[in-house]
Amino acid sequence: MSDLSIGNIFSILFGALISWITIWIRESLSSKSQVKLERLKLYDSEVFKACNDLYRFVRLARSYWEPGVAREAYIRLVKGNSFKRAIENILFYSPEIQNDQETL
Repeated sequence: MSDLSIGNIFSILFGALISWITIWIRESLSSKSQVKLERLKLYDSEVFKACNDLYRFVRLARSYWEPGVAREAYIRLVKGNSFKRAIENILFYSPEIQNDQETL
């Protein structure tokens, strides 16, 4: 034990402290990256659901409403649940689609 001087003890403690700080910083950055990745996955999932709702509405609209058919049938379709879901997700769509939905 006489081989260990005060300077050696401080060097060992300082090295351990630096190692601990390095590990803590790396884990912290990794954790933040993982949270960002999960947020991106959630956002992509929401975008997919929004586009799926819009696709369902367009498919439903094409099957129930032809351009020559009375406008009342189209208005009934728009008041339906599928259009409401498409409007709720308007922020996920491109500007052209947003403009088209607003004119409806």
